[in-house]
Amino acid sequence: MSALQTSRPAPFGAITAYHVINGLERLVHGVRAHFAAIETRRQLERLTDTQLNDIGVTRYDIEAIVARTGRWS
Repeated sequence: MSALQTSRPAPFGAITAYHVINGLERLVHGVRAHFAAIETRRQLERLTDTQLNDIGVTRYDIEAIVARTGRWS
């Protein structure tokens, strides 16, 4: 009996298309994360010190929170 070949090489250009699409997805994700970070900063900076204290955040913590929000992963 002969064994069936179960794997074939990817069609020409398929790998390039995959890399292009993957790169675009990462770019879109990064842009969304950037705008989410801007909105997070805007919202936190609108709060008073008392309101920030109620949620356990100080004005000095805002930058660290925004940095985590806008991280490109």
